[in-house]
Amino acid sequence: MSEELLLISPTTDLTWQKDIVDDNAGAMVLVLFEADDIIPCEQLRTVIEKVADKHPEVHVFSYDVNAENAYAKTHDVKGVPTLMLFVNGTRVWSLPGHQPLATIERLLAKHLEVPA
Repeated sequence: MSEELLLISPTTDLTWQKDIVDDNAGAMVLVLFEADDIIPCEQLRTVIEKVADKHPEVHVFSYDVNAENAYAKTHDVKGVPTLMLFVNGTRVWSLPGHQPLATIERLLAKHLEVPA
């Protein structure tokens, strides 16, 4: 995938504060906690790419739990995939496991200016 088509940006332990909190004050940030080669993670990533494409106002990041672990522990991630929404740097919901697009859209709609 080329850089201009990148819908999900990676974040790490070193960049989390900047990516999720500092650079996105006042914004909604969706974080996908995932691991490579886990089929449900790959399936959810496809769904999240659709969400990112449909809602450019939502900043979307991925966090690789195999490479990083500090923020997975901080946010009590018990398994992957796990999806979390942050508003103004504060976690407002957490959704474990693969979820259908409709479920994610419904949860996002509660925080968007316009309904999903």
